[in-house]
Amino acid sequence: LNNLALPAGGALSYAVASVTSGSGNSATNTVSVNPGDGKCSTGATTCSASATVAVHGGVQISKARDSAQSAKVGDSVQYTVQVSNPTGVAMTQPIVIADPLPTGLESGTWACTGACGDNLNGTMPLATSLVSLAPLSSATFTISAVISASAQGTSIVNTATVTPSAPE
Repeated sequence: LNNLALPAGGALSYAVASVTSGSGNSATNTVSVNPGDGKCSTGATTCSASATVAVHGGVQISKARDSAQSAKVGDSVQYTVQVSNPTGVAMTQPIVIADPLPTGLESGTWACTGACGDNLNGTMPLATSLVSLAPLSSATFTISAVISASAQGTSIVNTATVTPSAPE
């Protein structure tokens, strides 16, 4: 915004935010303006202001199929669901993970490695919670299921979700 002219008493507002992996518990944003005539209300030649805000943890989910593109009735298919906290801030509230067994799959089981807590394995549907998630950590759910006869000639669509219980 070079050479912007504001009327007396006018204001310019904009928002910029970027929190990356490894960020601490707070972020400071500083803005400065050189009014050109050296007249800041504070008496300084460059006007500036800053604000520090708390950085909350974040949660991400990804899903990938581990086996070949096509499968036939009776084949076992495996896929992974990874729930991760890519920030430097611990997520201290429960995080709900859900992955229903879709039409076309049967006999599903799951096992968890990483930041799973006591939730290490179970049968589909995947419906569990992580008590917390440390900074830069993840829980990986490996899922195995069998292609059922109802899948003959169709595509199987499978969606997993993750829901933090706090605004993280």
